Amino acid sequence: MFDLREMIAPYRSLVRGTPEQFEREHGEVSWSCFAFDSAPAHGRLGLNFDTEANSDIIVERFAKNGPAWFGEDSVGRFNNNCADFSYCRYCDVYLAEEWVEPWEADSPFRYIDLYGNSRSVNQEESGSEGFNSIIFSVLTRIRDLELDWVRSNSRNRASPARFGIQMCDSKFEDFTLL
Repeated sequence: MFDLREMIAPYRSLVRGTPEQFEREHGEVSWSCFAFDSAPAHGRLGLNFDTEANSDIIVERFAKNGPAWFGEDSVGRFNNNCADFSYCRYCDVYLAEEWVEPWEADSPFRYIDLYGNSRSVNQEESGSEGFNSIIFSVLTRIRDLELDWVRSNSRNRASPARFGIQMCDSKFEDFTLL
């Protein structure tokens, strides 16, 4: 059975290793956003970095389209579309075997949530958003567990900076200030 709790440790390691590797490879880059980008139904999980300069360009380009085209929080507007990040898919992990095969093999999809409870989702009723919601809960937990670590261990982080989650073609998105 698909157990969300088993994802916590390896994805926490991924979060810790990715900024360290990025900063070793791009020591001159000051990043302003670090974000998960995921398409669970396609078995894809990415980690991305954006810069303040790129974010400003993207916000300026799409501002005329309205607030659905950028992120905004207490410190201002920012690029919240991982596909437009300076370092989009900097780290890409393909999880077809781990994610897609179980999702497609079991109808309804049965899984164990982060609290150890057995759950199920009817794929026909929920579509890919059903799976997005499941993976979003895991990524949100990981982000929240790793916020302090990223704050403390990022040498090239701009101020302000954000740590986000964006599910591809989905309503599920959340960015938090670091």
